Amino acid sequence: MLRVGRIPYINCFPVYGGIDRGIVSMDGDLVDGIPTALNRLMAAGRLDVSVVSAVESARDASRYLLLPEDKFSGFQPPPKSIPNSIGHWSEWAHACKTGSPTTCNFDYSGALTETILLGIVAFRTGEKLEWDAAALKARNSTKAEEYLTKTYRKGWEVFGLS
Repeated sequence: MLRVGRIPYINCFPVYGGIDRGIVSMDGDLVDGIPTALNRLMAAGRLDVSVVSAVESARDASRYLLLPEDKFSGFQPPPKSIPNSIGHWSEWAHACKTGSPTTCNFDYSGALTETILLGIVAFRTGEKLEWDAAALKARNSTKAEEYLTKTYRKGWEVFGLS
């Protein structure tokens, strides 16, 4: 029996909705999971078909058939450039002791997190934001301020953010 990974997020409904509503029949089992869980199941051979993240497919491209095939015909995975992690906590302790960076240090993860959170602000305001990273302000949106700043109670102020 075919085992198919399914991400149960609302934005994936168009992919699985026909199966869920009985419009499309499938001789198999749908296995619900968040993307990281489906990545692990697929890598372990416990799923026959599933979406996997671009990171997972690049990690070991020879194990996956990328569909549609014509879109990926010349795909070459990037060369490995990030060393394997010794573990999150071990990396953190090693960085504290030696001053060396972790494999996913804040220079990268901070900017990535800022980008994702600003996407949420843009969505909530309904505006395209022109972001001034140095000033931590949206140059073109006063609506964004309500999501970017906060008034703290007396005694709980964050100094340096005003």
